[in-house]
Amino acid sequence: MGSDSSPETLYAGVLDASKQLGVSSTLVVFTLPETWKALQPLNPSEADGAAIELCACDDVIAMDEAPLSAIRQRRKSSMVLAVRALRDGHIDAMVSAGNTGALVAASTVLLKRLPGIHRPALMTVLPSEQGAVAVLDVGGNVQPKAQHLLQFAVMGAAYQQRGYNLATPRVGLLNIGTEELKGTSEHRDTFALLKEWGESGTSSIPIQFCGNVEGRDVFRGVVDVLVTDGFTGNVFLKTAEGVSAFLLERIRAAVSGFPDDGAVKSAVEALAKHVNYDEYPGAIVCGVEGVVVKCHGYSSSRAMANGILGAASLLEKGFVEGLNSSLSSS
Repeated sequence: MGSDSSPETLYAGVLDASKQLGVSSTLVVFTLPETWKALQPLNPSEADGAAIELCACDDVIAMDEAPLSAIRQRRKSSMVLAVRALRDGHIDAMVSAGNTGALVAASTVLLKRLPGIHRPALMTVLPSEQGAVAVLDVGGNVQPKAQHLLQFAVMGAAYQQRGYNLATPRVGLLNIGTEELKGTSEHRDTFALLKEWGESGTSSIPIQFCGNVEGRDVFRGVVDVLVTDGFTGNVFLKTAEGVSAFLLERIRAAVSGFPDDGAVKSAVEALAKHVNYDEYPGAIVCGVEGVVVKCHGYSSSRAMANGILGAASLLEKGFVEGLNSSLSSS
């Protein structure tokens, strides 16, 4: 399995997702035979309707391995075999909590890229006051060029257009200030490309370019798509997750001393469900011909279950086909 979470934790998520999906969906676990054997006591009875199979692997990619060398040297690892199975049509979608760089590299090398996309990106969806915000890249490319960032924006806008029926998604560039000349030369070049796209009015994916956006404004819902490099995006994402977890802990501690007020506790749990990253289905590897979802390496069983359910939802909605169609006509 090759993540920071224990196999037992991740497998509990697999069992939960399988139960929710029912017998119409079969989940295939790519792992070492000895790990699979150790997990068998966790299996429910057949009456519970779980449909889970094993694909035995000889190796795993560790979290600290260099991505390209890992996928080349560990061709029989669980991750590489799973991506190959997706490519060859043996599975319909893939979910991993393993090495992020290796997953993006394997997806890029083994799967076809969508039209006009040079580098796939990791996209996640965050809540805001105005609805969902698609953020990309959140860890796939730490030093992309301006043209790559433009492609990320196109994919994010296409996702919002098809997934949330937004005719003209609002696109912003994450930066250290809102002024046009802020940031690095890549930021300024990207700003110019996004501005030109927004003003052209000729694309099949029209957008409203909102300029540079500061991190503090993202959750106010000022944009529908937030474009950034993978380094900054990953720091932004994990900082947001950490702050939300910290505040939830403080709120729960504060209300624990209250009288047994069901309404207060219900309100706190409703808030927790809205901001807890375990409730969201991981990040999508955008730009490849296949549904690939990346969960955190330290994912809980709940996060893994939601990653699997999210992948199933993307399949049902025809996410890759829709994105392919949008990119082909853009």
